[in-house]
Amino acid sequence: MKNINHRNQSRARAVCAWLMVLTVALMPLSAFAQGTRIVAPKNGYKIQDDVQAGQQAAREAEQQLPILNDYEANAYLERVGQRLVSAIPSEFNHPEFRYSFKLVNARDINAFALPGGPMYVNRGMIEAA
Repeated sequence: MKNINHRNQSRARAVCAWLMVLTVALMPLSAFAQGTRIVAPKNGYKIQDDVQAGQQAAREAEQQLPILNDYEANAYLERVGQRLVSAIPSEFNHPEFRYSFKLVNARDINAFALPGGPMYVNRGMIEAA
């Protein structure tokens, strides 16, 4: 009886292992099968208006937020940010946007972006990453 139970457990483990392998192998294919297309929402503002609003909001944010002036941390954030910018699909890329990345000296995990390109990341998010 013990031998039969052991064989059933072994068989169940083998089937489970094969199902996991099959799932992992087919998962990338399911992404293509979905056919999801990203469509940008309509923007009621002109691109130049977005850029100006973002610059004004950035000036206000930087008066209120403790911006961290750490060369290494800022260089790291800039590299990560530029990698993200380079991955923007061409149909969503606006050369008028002025992407900038500032590090906020706050422990909580948070980040936000303003119209036209300014982005702020809390120190806590970098530390958690």
